Amino acid sequence: MDYNIFDDLQLIVNLKGNIKMVLECSGIESNDNITKYCFEDTEKAVSVVLEVENRENIYFLRINAETQVEQTYIRQLFFEEENALEIVFKTLKEADESLSFYHFNDWWTRASFEKKLTNLQSRTSNILIKRENKYFYLYPVVDAIYKADISGDELGLKLNLSSFKGGIKRVKTLACVIGYCEKNPKHLFTTTISSALEALKYKTKLREEKEYPQGLEKLGWCTWDAFYGEVSEEKILLKFEEFKQKQIPIKWIIIDDGWLDEQDKELVSFAPNKNKFPNGFKYLVDRLKKEYGVEHVGVWHTFFGYWNGIKKDSSLYEEFKDNLYETVDGRVIPFPDENRGFVFWDAWHTYLENEGIDLVKVDGQSSLNNYTMFNESIGKAAAGAHKALEKSVEKHFNNTMINCMGMASENILSRGITAVSRNSDDFVPDNRIPFSEHLMQNAYNSLYHGLIYYLDFDMFWTKHEYAVHHAVLRALSGGPIYFSDGMGNSDMQAVLPTILESGEILRADASPSVTEDILFKNPCVDGVILKLVNKVSDSVVIGAFNIDTEGRTIESSINTTEFDSLSTDKLIIYRYFSRDVITLEKGEVYNFVLKTNEIELFTILPYNNDFAIVGLLDKYLPRATISDIVYGHNYIKIELKESGDFGIVLDNEPNEIKINSVRASNYVKKGNFYIIKTAESKDSGKNIVEITF
Repeated sequence: MDYNIFDDLQLIVNLKGNIKMVLECSGIESNDNITKYCFEDTEKAVSVVLEVENRENIYFLRINAETQVEQTYIRQLFFEEENALEIVFKTLKEADESLSFYHFNDWWTRASFEKKLTNLQSRTSNILIKRENKYFYLYPVVDAIYKADISGDELGLKLNLSSFKGGIKRVKTLACVIGYCEKNPKHLFTTTISSALEALKYKTKLREEKEYPQGLEKLGWCTWDAFYGEVSEEKILLKFEEFKQKQIPIKWIIIDDGWLDEQDKELVSFAPNKNKFPNGFKYLVDRLKKEYGVEHVGVWHTFFGYWNGIKKDSSLYEEFKDNLYETVDGRVIPFPDENRGFVFWDAWHTYLENEGIDLVKVDGQSSLNNYTMFNESIGKAAAGAHKALEKSVEKHFNNTMINCMGMASENILSRGITAVSRNSDDFVPDNRIPFSEHLMQNAYNSLYHGLIYYLDFDMFWTKHEYAVHHAVLRALSGGPIYFSDGMGNSDMQAVLPTILESGEILRADASPSVTEDILFKNPCVDGVILKLVNKVSDSVVIGAFNIDTEGRTIESSINTTEFDSLSTDKLIIYRYFSRDVITLEKGEVYNFVLKTNEIELFTILPYNNDFAIVGLLDKYLPRATISDIVYGHNYIKIELKESGDFGIVLDNEPNEIKINSVRASNYVKKGNFYIIKTAESKDSGKNIVEITF
């Protein structure tokens, strides 16, 4: 690291009894790739060593600290539960540019672009800093006991360490992993976070090592924005009658908040509310599957049973009290311990599975610390609570779970198995949370959150001012697609470009990310287009959104050198909403303009051997509609997942075009762009396009 951010450190130690010590470094020890920064107060009551290990420009910051009162019968010194240790990086007062992510509540993060690092928000979860064309990425972690986060201090960026438990005299923990590079800053997220997971002994894994739940591979629907807390068996069946008449292929459902048997927001029993679901769940599940083609039925519950936990004077409490945890103020939740908590979850999920339920959405996860604070460390509580829940979800639901309200680092880093996690605050139909805010959270949070999880961008409405914007965003997410329309308000046209006729969603290959040129820009105010990029097979897909708050028309560009997967000398750009193609040389920049609130969707394709295969043109991700491609000596054979308008760019006039072995005559040629009308074979049920030269 040419620029040493550890050169000038200040340490603040906070002890119980309002004792605050401000310490400067008293000595530095170096040995091979490890440097130790030593701190000690004048009375030698506290000693702290910050150990920095360098592994090829990934730096691991570990903290060893203890209070030193020799006689045990004398009043001891204990670290404060919150912000026990604060490390101030005086070298990091300002940045040329920065991108940080801070918690605006317990559950969700949003991006900030603050250049004065002294002004960083409290509870900042991670930050990318640019200084003098050098990049630093700080990723605070949660270890076995302690949690680290970032805030601003008048002297510079500050790293804070908290256990949220009293009575601790010794600290030994990994606090932060820091990546450094001089180019390709987006890649720094990957190298740093993967190194952090390895150092934490893989309490969780990278997204690419997790399995996406099969139960979420098709189009879904959620009851929340349709019925809110007034959901019922009758209303759900009426809604599915509408889906049937409109031929909308809903294949999974989440019965959201409102179904539970609760009093004062405390869970009373495992069964659904008898007034709303008089026949239990089994009757409803059977009808949904037999009459409406639903394949999976899921329910919502919180990390604690219900919002305020479990009712103490209930038969449920009496049956499971040995496996429940009582907080200081008397609230009761499943025990945050792998074995004791599992007993509760296993019993509930056994009941639900027997009723036909086969997936869950679990909400409120980042509220855990509000229940266990001062009684248990956040590292231990989160590890135990998630292991208990996931053990049951693996047993009963094949790991099919949407984690929700869970973007605190103790949640992100403690889920060892489940693969899907919500990435933003709620979609709110009345635009109290505008589309621009929803887009900003999902687009930028994806940079770090999407490396570990398949991302859920939340449900949306298909009849809405921004329905198309939301649908395009979901297509780019690489995660589930589901909506939450109320009675009579579902529009098949809004979801058709995201799915096949079977209901299978056309899912991108990875989590998306913003393009590098806007990494440190706020598209709401900085006069830039938000460009969100993902991969589908050998294509790159970019969604472009003008969310400028001043209503300006903005010019932007696509720099094809940013995408390593596009290796051919020539490229094709297919514009979905314009339905045309543009040819570029590799390295050439493509310029475009969007008016206020306007969007465009670009698919960039390699131009191989004088042709480029686009796919079905009425889908947002056309390359996802292709099952197989066979390249012969003088032909190309493309198998499509279904019929429709198929697009291909051909430099040379073909000798013949066949659809399922029958010569095609129904196609349109626009220059070298061929649009071929395909139809499914009545004999084989396949959709094969064969082009000979």
